[in-house]
Amino acid sequence: MLLDEDDVRRLLRMEDLIPAMERALADLSAGQVVQPVRLMLPVSEHNGFFLTMPARTESALGAKLVTFYPGNQGIPTHHALILLFRPETGEPLVTMDGRLITEMRTAAVSAVATQRLARPDASVLAILGSGVQAGSHLEALRLVREFREVRVWSPRHARAFAERFGVRAAASAEEAVRGADTVVVATSSRTPVLRGDWLSSGAYVNAVGACRPDWRDLDDEAVRRARLYVDSREAATRESGDVIAAGEVVAEIGEVIAGTRPGRQTAEEITLFKSVGVAVEDVVAADMVYRAAVEQQDTRALDWGSGSMAKGRWSKRVTERSDALDLDRGVFTRKDPRSIARSLKRSADRSRRRKADPYRSAMSMLTFYINRAGKSLSATQKRRLEAAKDELRRLYKRPPPTRRGRAKQ
Repeated sequence: MLLDEDDVRRLLRMEDLIPAMERALADLSAGQVVQPVRLMLPVSEHNGFFLTMPARTESALGAKLVTFYPGNQGIPTHHALILLFRPETGEPLVTMDGRLITEMRTAAVSAVATQRLARPDASVLAILGSGVQAGSHLEALRLVREFREVRVWSPRHARAFAERFGVRAAASAEEAVRGADTVVVATSSRTPVLRGDWLSSGAYVNAVGACRPDWRDLDDEAVRRARLYVDSREAATRESGDVIAAGEVVAEIGEVIAGTRPGRQTAEEITLFKSVGVAVEDVVAADMVYRAAVEQQDTRALDWGSGSMAKGRWSKRVTERSDALDLDRGVFTRKDPRSIARSLKRSADRSRRRKADPYRSAMSMLTFYINRAGKSLSATQKRRLEAAKDELRRLYKRPPPTRRGRAKQ
């Protein structure tokens, strides 16, 4: 399956992405995610970087390949592809554009942190930067706080951004920040753009730029005054010049979500979330897009499998109709047979053709999976899937099949 940026834009909603990022960050801090620190390859002659970011969750396996060219003008500074694989077999599932996912998941993570670290009554937002991250942060943060005033500053495009989004352009970064209770720093600057002495008591800062050890978003006073939170200690302490300068991290935001570490303690303290971006965010977001694409049958290409998937009547039925299911992940790995059956029924009811029997469609997909998985299924999994067959019959009010004159139990 191949999905481009337009597909991602159609299938991924910020309202859904924010709670998904919340769960992913909690899982990361709880040790339920396997994720190395990203590998960064300099492209020095062109002032760029090439990065690889793999991750494994309980239900998804994938990697993002991303380029970062901070000097780009007129085109995005980031370009990316995300690849997902079946965790059970390693087969490729989908390749999708990762630029928009990077843009959206970064803002969604900031929204999660804003929920935990900004004051509940925060009403003035300052955005330093006018690129795609500035726009996505404005969308995401408006979902978790009600702002009566939004100010934006950028060295080049603040006025155009302000006109596009209906906010106020500030003449300087200082003018934008002073008096604001929530601040977003989303620039490609390698030197500090936010000074600590501009921050009001009780302010909260989302800083998402300066992802190299020798780059800075914030000056020393800003990191000194603030209680610092990160998405990943391991990544942030290696990759962020701001975190290295601070020398102390209060907690990962996933720990705050889980309640194992405190978030904001008082209305007067300054809190800071430094996001370097981690692979689990991309893999989880991409998995959401993939599941939505399968459910909506928004496929540009069919399953890559050329073995059993390309042979026989089961394969033809599955690949031609793409019955809104991922055959190895998600639906079939659930522990509750009722949940498996209900998901199959929803899919079949939505996607059935004029003369198709939805019961036969749902049962065909389930039988195909059982046959295909074969010996890889444990006895418990086999019993669960057979129970799902019985549940499908109940949902569609079909009698159980007879075997030698006796009803199957």
